Amino acid sequence: MLPGMRPTSAIAVTLWLAGCSCSPAIAGSRPLDGGGMDAAVGFDGGDRDAGEAPDGSLRDAAPVDAARDAAFMPPVEIYCDDGLDNDMDGAADCVDPDCDGVVCDASSNRCRDGACNGCRGEATETMCGDGADEDCDGLRDCADPECDGMPCGPGGVVCGGGACPCESGFTEWLCGDGTDDDCDGVLDCDDPDCAMSRCSDVGEICFPDGSCQCPSGQELCQGVDDNCDGVIDDGCPQSIDQGTPATSPSVGATAGTAWVDPCPMGAALIGIAGSASTRVDQLQPLCAVVRFQVDTTRTFEHPEDTFTVESGAPIVGATHGGSGGSAYDDRCPANEFVVGIEGHADLALDRISLRCASFVIERNAGFAWQLRQVPGATTPSRGGGGTGDAPFDHACGPNGVVTSLEGRAGSTVLALAATCRPLSLDLR
Repeated sequence: MLPGMRPTSAIAVTLWLAGCSCSPAIAGSRPLDGGGMDAAVGFDGGDRDAGEAPDGSLRDAAPVDAARDAAFMPPVEIYCDDGLDNDMDGAADCVDPDCDGVVCDASSNRCRDGACNGCRGEATETMCGDGADEDCDGLRDCADPECDGMPCGPGGVVCGGGACPCESGFTEWLCGDGTDDDCDGVLDCDDPDCAMSRCSDVGEICFPDGSCQCPSGQELCQGVDDNCDGVIDDGCPQSIDQGTPATSPSVGATAGTAWVDPCPMGAALIGIAGSASTRVDQLQPLCAVVRFQVDTTRTFEHPEDTFTVESGAPIVGATHGGSGGSAYDDRCPANEFVVGIEGHADLALDRISLRCASFVIERNAGFAWQLRQVPGATTPSRGGGGTGDAPFDHACGPNGVVTSLEGRAGSTVLALAATCRPLSLDLR
């Protein structure tokens, strides 16, 4: 096994789906199963409908595009040494019957009877070049004295001195080491033994033409280096960033006491509380942390992580203004944030309401990750409307959220301005 090997994802190779009759992989791998790549070599994780853009967090109830999905290979345990349940059938590595006889560790042991180098309690080492310890004495193949003089590889080579002239016995187990391990005159990917087996330490596999290539050009977010560039999950979301702040012009009067009430770092406005009559008498910002959440639950239909933007627990700001009017507490629905404030103002803040929105993290039509704003609720209008008051609309820009309020106050709220910051995805 090559040092530092990492598994690749279950992405089908075009020529395999086209009907390549390659032999099964030997060096710790199995034929790729198409979990996420269809016959047209297009991503189809259950989230793409006949060429339409993926639907992000709104997963389809069942795999779609039946004609294309019919071309999928049955799922199998791709690698038998990675500790992962590649085909998601509840059995990983040697416990999965798919791995019987497959190399399962760096010492070239093979899966037998549900364990790596499992033995069957046979009386003697019945095969001296198969990578298994048949008689369970801890000595495998030529290392077992019972194999002295016994065939251990092609061309009539026999065990001698506790070793076989052919390092890997009858089969080319190491497919990227530059040597002819089984002494059959053909090495690495040129040896049919290596078909669809790993041949580099970044997850490339042997193609039927003898080349060593990456089986996928797409990096899925599943803790695996799918595109064989040496970086795991590059291009995948890892956090939400807040960009440069921009503050709207203040509306209302210039009298009263100035105040500024920002949300804590990493948080955004989710609502306001206070009291109102014919005007907005009192205002209190309500904030929440913008939380980046990762769901690592994966299925064959949806083979990568799911990312969501959620709101944390409310963070209550200070009160500004007087004590008159009727109390209100207006909050966006769960996991929505304030993206705009509108109302009327003249010599005071006469009326106010909030526009809310949620955010989804999804693949776009070009398969790149994007953050998309989804319009949500609008809170009730609070206050009245003085004669001659002027409408205002403090709207954040694309993917922007309100992160701070400021204004002036006396016995009522006299003026208001809002600061917005755009949200963006931080990608690996």
